Amino acid sequence: MTLLLSELPGTHAEVVGWLEGHLVGLQLSRLVTELAAVHGAQRPAESIRGVLGAELSSVLADGLRVLTPQQLGRLMKQPFHLFELQELVLAAGGAHWQQRMGERPLPQRIEPNWQPDEGFRPEPKPRGRSMARGVALVAVGLLVGFATCYLWLVGPVFPPKRPQPPQVASVWGWNKPDATAKAETSRAYLTRLSDLVEEWYAGVPEADAPNRKLLLAIRLLELRSGCTRLSLTDHPLPAEQRDKLKARAAGWCKDIDILLQNVQEANDLTVWTPSIDKLVQQMADDLRAGRLDR
Repeated sequence: MTLLLSELPGTHAEVVGWLEGHLVGLQLSRLVTELAAVHGAQRPAESIRGVLGAELSSVLADGLRVLTPQQLGRLMKQPFHLFELQELVLAAGGAHWQQRMGERPLPQRIEPNWQPDEGFRPEPKPRGRSMARGVALVAVGLLVGFATCYLWLVGPVFPPKRPQPPQVASVWGWNKPDATAKAETSRAYLTRLSDLVEEWYAGVPEADAPNRKLLLAIRLLELRSGCTRLSLTDHPLPAEQRDKLKARAAGWCKDIDILLQNVQEANDLTVWTPSIDKLVQQMADDLRAGRLDR
C-alpha cells in the first residue's frame, strides 16, 4: 500500500486542501502514524489550543488556509494534535468544514506499482542500454521531488534514520463507511457496532512480529479513530440512547489514549496487551447487551 506521505502536494495551498481532506476523511490514523514515525513524535502534554492559540477559532471557521506554511509545518511535526483538531472540526466546524464534509470523499489510493509523475521520467533510451540505469534515474527523481516538497513545508528537519513503517491494514471496525448506517432496530444497530469492534482481534500483531510495538500502536490509533467517530455521530437511535452511546464512546477514547501512551513507553508489551483486549471485549459486550451507562 502506498504511503500517504508520498502523495504530499508541492504547494502550501495544495497541502492545505490535502490535509483538510484527511481531517474529514477515514485515513487520519494512517497519516498520523506515518508523520509520527518520520518525526519521532510522542503524544504531547499540551492541547491543540496551546499550539494554535488565537488562530484556532479562525481555523474552525475558515479552515487551515488561515495558517502560514510554518504554522502548518509545526502542526504536522506534532501529528497527534490532528486527532483533537478533527474532534473540534466535526463538533464545531463552520460552513467551510461543512462543505468539505459534504464533498465526495477523497479516493483511497492503493497502488502497489505506483509510477512517478511524467516530469520525473527519464528520456527513453535506445535498446541495449541497461534497464538498471533507467530504473535508478526514476527512483532518484522520485526521491528528490518528494524530499523537496516535504522539506519546503516543514523546514530543514532531518530526523534520525528509522526503518520504514510497516504497511497499514485496510479500513476496519467503526471506521468502515457503513458502520453507522441505519438498522432495522436499535438492538440490531448496537449489535453491528459490537461485531465491528471485535474485528480488532483479526489485526493484532503476533508476539514475534517484527516492529510489533509500532504495529500495535497503529492498530490502537485505528481503534481510536473509529471511537472518535462513534463519539461524534448522530446515531439513528432514540435521543436518550444516542446521547449515552456518544458519552460512552468519548470515555473509551480516553481509555485508548492511556493505553496508547503505555504501549509507547513499555519495554514489555505483554504487560499491556491483556488490558487492551479486555477493553475491546468490554466495548463489544456492553454494546451487545445495550449497557451504555458509564
